[in-house]
Amino acid sequence: MNQGATWGKWDLHIHTPASYQWSGKRLRDATTAAERDALLKQVIDGINDSGCVAVAVMDYWTFDGVLALREYLGRPGAMKCRATIFPGIELRMVSPGSFRLNMHVLLNPELSADKLNAFKSQLKLSMGGKPLTDSYLVEWARQNLSAERLATLGISRETLDRDEVAALQAGSKCAEVTAESVGAALRTFGEHDAILFVPFDTNDGVNKIRFREHYSFPREVLAMEAVFEVANQASRDAFNGVKTADNAAFFADFQAAIRHPKLAVRGSDAHRVADYGKFHGGNPTWIKALPTFAGLLQACREPANRSHVGALPPKVDFVEKNPQLFIKNVHVRKRAGAPEPGAWFDKTTIPLNTDLVALIGRKGSGKSALADVIGVLGDTPNEKYFSFLSDQRFRLAKDNKASSFEAQLEWIRDSKEPEWRTLSDSRSRSALPRVKYLPQSYFEELCNDHVKGDDSLLQGELRAVIFSHIPVTDRDGASSLDELIAFRTDVIAREAAAIRGVLEATNARIIQLVEQVNQPAQDRARESVRLSLVGLRALRDKKPAVPPAPQVNDEPAKVATAAISELSDRIAQVEMQITAAQNEADLLRTRIRNVDDVLQRVAALQKVIEDGKAELSKRTTALGLELEEIIQVTVNRAPLNELRAAAKSRLLEQEAMLQLGVEESHPALLAELKAELSKERSKLDGPMKAHQEALTALRVWEEEWALATGTVDKEESFCGKWHRLKSMPALRIELQQLRERRVQLSLAILGTLRKRGDVLKSLFAPVQALVDDEPQIREALGVQFSVRFSFDVFVTRLFDFIKQNAGSFVGFEESKALASKLLAAHDLTTDAGLTAFLSDVDEALTFSVRGGQRRAVVTSTILKSERTAAQLYDFLFGLEYASLSYGLTLGGVDLERLSPGQRGALLLIFYLLVDQDRMPIILDQPEENLDNETVYNLLVGVITRAKQHRQVLMVTHNANLAVACDAEQVIVCSMERDGSNKISYEAGAIEELNLNESVVNILEGTKPAFENRRRKYV
Repeated sequence: MNQGATWGKWDLHIHTPASYQWSGKRLRDATTAAERDALLKQVIDGINDSGCVAVAVMDYWTFDGVLALREYLGRPGAMKCRATIFPGIELRMVSPGSFRLNMHVLLNPELSADKLNAFKSQLKLSMGGKPLTDSYLVEWARQNLSAERLATLGISRETLDRDEVAALQAGSKCAEVTAESVGAALRTFGEHDAILFVPFDTNDGVNKIRFREHYSFPREVLAMEAVFEVANQASRDAFNGVKTADNAAFFADFQAAIRHPKLAVRGSDAHRVADYGKFHGGNPTWIKALPTFAGLLQACREPANRSHVGALPPKVDFVEKNPQLFIKNVHVRKRAGAPEPGAWFDKTTIPLNTDLVALIGRKGSGKSALADVIGVLGDTPNEKYFSFLSDQRFRLAKDNKASSFEAQLEWIRDSKEPEWRTLSDSRSRSALPRVKYLPQSYFEELCNDHVKGDDSLLQGELRAVIFSHIPVTDRDGASSLDELIAFRTDVIAREAAAIRGVLEATNARIIQLVEQVNQPAQDRARESVRLSLVGLRALRDKKPAVPPAPQVNDEPAKVATAAISELSDRIAQVEMQITAAQNEADLLRTRIRNVDDVLQRVAALQKVIEDGKAELSKRTTALGLELEEIIQVTVNRAPLNELRAAAKSRLLEQEAMLQLGVEESHPALLAELKAELSKERSKLDGPMKAHQEALTALRVWEEEWALATGTVDKEESFCGKWHRLKSMPALRIELQQLRERRVQLSLAILGTLRKRGDVLKSLFAPVQALVDDEPQIREALGVQFSVRFSFDVFVTRLFDFIKQNAGSFVGFEESKALASKLLAAHDLTTDAGLTAFLSDVDEALTFSVRGGQRRAVVTSTILKSERTAAQLYDFLFGLEYASLSYGLTLGGVDLERLSPGQRGALLLIFYLLVDQDRMPIILDQPEENLDNETVYNLLVGVITRAKQHRQVLMVTHNANLAVACDAEQVIVCSMERDGSNKISYEAGAIEELNLNESVVNILEGTKPAFENRRRKYV
């Protein structure tokens, strides 16, 4: 039971005192066993002090060093070496170049000494083809080294012939083995016991060969299954299959040459103990694998995921900085005195890898049980979706087996001690979730909720994940995406509301003007003028004649006549005063109403300003500013109050002067004058009385004439009616201007929708960029975010206002078809399209266009009984049928129309790629709704990306997920069927032989069925 593949430093190029170029005393120089042991102890101490988990001894031409170390470490009571020691051998191989090509071989640490020597014996020296042994190296040197070459080595011919040590050293420095013999030895031992270790741009590496002159040889070497020693970072990335700006120029050609990604490392090439683990440039090689040959081969198959050259692998650095986000161990035990007889998962302790953990096993083997346990301990809110720890299985009301067990999550680091929790306990509502768990039933509900016509669960999850991707500093205090959108669009919403307010007033005036200038109104106005003229002519014909005043001879009659004349003048004057007072009173009342209206509007505006200031003050305070430094608004009602008080005072005066019962009022004076006039008239005789009556009749007629002719402000007078008729052209111009203004207001409302769309784009842009950075997702699935305008509800909502039995819209289906046709004919997201649409709909409402004829329609005849024309036009021009959403599409298909499998794929993209939450995520068989192609094209990529920044635990039956995603740890689950129900877990790396066989058997059924992924398996 182990954590599987973990990161460790690997130095795959060190030397020992067995190497002829060792800097210090060599093994062959040791004269005693103690002296030799001291040298070997120094080597082991150096390896242990290096901090490496694996080293490869690459002595020139020999395995003597590694065999000596094995013998030393194998003694009873010997010291321990904390690193795996890989046997290796450094060779010089014949090549087309003018230099001795540096070539190494790495071998399996499990190989015996006999097998290592057998490998070496298969290597053949050039120029003779003798086996690679010390004796033949001596012979080769004595037979093949020229005087000139000996001179460069500083060895005389005599020394060479006499001194075997000198001859061996000379041979080691000059001999070469044949490429054919190296290839034959590798084939004999096979890929599971030996692999080439090829210097690329290090000492005498492949890169030194002139590629243009010797094209095929270096390409053959690059195509070999090998580990490459590479100094240049851009070249290392290219070997690993990672394209960067630094290697983009040669990346494609390089990939064609190497055929598939290769493991690229750096070694210390240490020739003394003190240099073990000291890599060039201070950048050690890190490999994520068991320190075994199988682990090394796994790293060769997944070099980008399994290797790193640098100070610290990014994931290790992240874990060290965020240890509270990673589970170290899971413990489960039976409680003391528990009534449950079954063992189940009693005494279970599982160490967890910080990367990808795959839980595998046959049905009913305890996979989901372990996932549920971790979910409970991690306080997941999805407890009701558990499959094992549910009230239908392990938490039955009458047989609650969960109450007999307790479990504990141990995090890599936490400020409080891990607590044991009974598995029957439910999550506290106040508990903070520390894992994100997607049980299979929960995932299925998310994928299928659209079948019930309710997408809220899926939409909520997607929006929560998107919100998690927005930096906290950009959230403006919002706790959800909807809150943030509302906050960012608040000003836009207010702008739209203000525009709609103006639109409503405009519509009201347009409706008023339409009633005033339409043809029936024009006909009525003309007829009204004609009838007024008839009345005026009739009134003119009835103008009373006034006979000449008779001669008045007696003095009393003269006095009465003079008094009557004076009283009549005074009465006329008082009547004029009454009319003036009434007119002034009306004006004063209007003025008071206007002042009150202005005061109300000022109060409303002040409230809006105060509310706005309160909201704005929060933002200015956050900026360290006082709002009063920016905005100063003063409201002075004094002029209005003074104006109202003066008008009210004057109105009271005029009303008093118009009250009959008030002394000295105009009506009282008029009554008094009329009484006196009547008294004086009674004093006149017949002719004079008749003359006065004629004058009175004329005065009455003149009043009637003045009333009939009237003024332009008296609507029922001839002048008022004439003015209304003559004003129609001007009103039509005003109507046209208002209609144009109304369209501009509609376009302004559309503009606010566009602004809202821009806000949504800005919020979703980082997520879109993240998805676009994943070629597999971008190309295979086509995930896109887009602002979507929808006007479809117009077709149904229009008939909330109008009947379907008059005008252009007659018949249920016919009306809907016409509305759909009008909507489909234009692109309402453009100014031109919306303008044309509004014009066409207004035309269809104003005129009947059926039957090829165009007949005017009175709006009131098509409205439903509870609706008004204002409501209809506010709906149409206020774009109340327009909606804006930021939608998701997968391969061009809207979210609402995706299949369960597509919805599942989309969900996993969000959870694994987009989600900014870094807590552990547990997936219970996420592949259930997905076809194999989607699994390969999508999930492999996103899971590989996800495990770079969080811990991923996955229950699965799919080999593409467990293997292609390169699970760092596999937990094989099994359950005894002997009545104990004991659940067992075996955990380790996928490259371990016993687990590897379990993966093959459980996930694929048979080994042959898995041959298409042979490179992943032993």
